[in-house]
Amino acid sequence: MYFCIAFIFVLGVNGVSIVKVNVKPKIEEQDNFNKNKLKEIPDVGEKNITKAIFDLKNDKENQDIEKTIQNLLFHNKVILFSKTYCIFSKRAKEVLSKYDLKEFEVVEIDTIENGHKYLKALKKFSGIQTVPQLFIGGEFVGDARKIISKDNSGTLKEILQGANVLFDKLKHRS
Repeated sequence: MYFCIAFIFVLGVNGVSIVKVNVKPKIEEQDNFNKNKLKEIPDVGEKNITKAIFDLKNDKENQDIEKTIQNLLFHNKVILFSKTYCIFSKRAKEVLSKYDLKEFEVVEIDTIENGHKYLKALKKFSGIQTVPQLFIGGEFVGDARKIISKDNSGTLKEILQGANVLFDKLKHRS
């Protein structure tokens, strides 16, 4: 008696599911079954199928994260991706706090679900996978070192003025 095993991929609300189906041929077909005509099909194994499904689900999740980041960049003129415990992020926030900004959003990567995936996805937008990451007008400005450097040279103020996110003057200068 021969069986055919089929895997059906079902795309649902919660991602991709796999259904394993065993198909048993009719009795007449079993008697007339010719083993010589059976083509060898490589067994990919359940682990490989599970990995493929996992990869598909992760690809979908990563695309969703990238879309979320795109939306954040589009809807926030000044946005800093940061971590609450990161000394470099704290320094970047100190620099930015000197400016009287009309708009300023901070996304603390370490406080959101799948934050590590957001950090990985940010690399597509900035070229780096560390924090802090400052974006102004949807453009990547830099990490802490570049933020401090641009602040010291006056370039950061010019970028902020160009994005029309500054009130008329600095709050104070340390």
